[in-house]
Amino acid sequence: AHYRLSRENQAAKAVREGDLEVYPAGFVAGGKQRMSLRQSRDASYVRHRFDDFFTPEITSQGLLLPGQWARVGRLELVELKAEHGWITLAWRQPDNPLSVANRNANAQQGAKP
Repeated sequence: AHYRLSRENQAAKAVREGDLEVYPAGFVAGGKQRMSLRQSRDASYVRHRFDDFFTPEITSQGLLLPGQWARVGRLELVELKAEHGWITLAWRQPDNPLSVANRNANAQQGAKP
């Protein structure tokens, strides 16, 4: 799948460009060789199975870390780059994450901040 990446506010957005392309190993797309009936059937099956994973649009509203790290809150996306087959993402902690973590911990214990 080929996606066009963009950053909107603090969210990442990926929009799929075109349909999924599934070919057997060693097959050259656009070449003279054609897929056999079995290869075509198998490619169609794999394409259908991957269609749920490689959705037409993927959005992210930041990063929420698991476990005890969730106390710092949702991290804001500040950088999104794709170059030479690599994706670089960077997130920033919310303002004053320790206060947020302490406030959340106190709320869980029933104490007043």
